[in-house]
This record gives sequence, C-alpha cells and structure tokens, in this order.
Amino acid sequence: MILILIGSFILFMLVVREFRFLRELRLPYWGFIPLGFMVGIMVVTVGVAAIFTGAFMMRKELSKESINATLGFCGTLGHVVKITAFGLVGFDFVKAFPAFLAMLPAVVLGSLLGRFLLRYISERFFLLMFKLTMVALCLKLVLWDGVIVYLL
Repeated sequence: MILILIGSFILFMLVVREFRFLRELRLPYWGFIPLGFMVGIMVVTVGVAAIFTGAFMMRKELSKESINATLGFCGTLGHVVKITAFGLVGFDFVKAFPAFLAMLPAVVLGSLLGRFLLRYISERFFLLMFKLTMVALCLKLVLWDGVIVYLL
C-alpha cells in the first residue's frame, strides 16, 4: 500500500507541475530538510528514494547536469546510509560480494555511457525523458509493485 501511495503522490506532483499557474511554484530550499528526512526513511524501508527526490529536482535554475549530479549524490548518500544500517543489523556482505563484483563492470559502463549521452542531448529532451522515466517508474510502483502484488 505504501508503494501505491508513493507512486500516486509522485504522479500527482508531475501532473500538477504541468499546469501553467502552478509551474513556477518551487519547494523552498529549507523544504529540502524535511524532504531529506523522508527520503532517508524511504531509502531503508521501501527503496524508492530516487523517484521521490526526482519529482522535486525539476527546477528552472537546474541544468540537466545539475539534476543528474544531485540525484546521483543523493543516491550515493542513501546507499551509504543503507549499507551502514544493514551492516548494523547483521547483513552478511561477504555472501553478497560476488553479486556486487558482477555488477561493477555494468555500473561503470552505464555511467560512462550516461555521461557521454548527457553531453549530446538538449535540456528540453533531457527533461522530457526524465519526466517520461518518472511516470513509467511511478506506474510500475502503483500497478506492478502495488496493485498486482496486493491482489495476489
């Protein structure tokens, strides 16, 4: 049920931003403090922090590189917190190490390809793809992870 609520909230945020009279509304910088607290909780409990944070990152003053870097930093910080928390409760990282090692080349190649593509796409195309990706992830949360799992 939490995933349905999170996905629905983010979809609502994305739709509301398309109304001209609401488009200029921005979360004040101090508002990122409670947002960070909520994201910290979601990182450890449901793992959907990036799309939640992404809904607030579409700001006129942020370039595609700034959005990408900010979300990357927030994701990295979230993973550090998650690794620490799971380590404190006894997660066995030694057993998971082969999986981490197998993912490493894909992460490096994906990062290099993403950085290359980011240079050559326009701000407008980036925002369009960012919004479409956010909508797709929200629909997955609501329909696949929420409704279908709830019904089964």
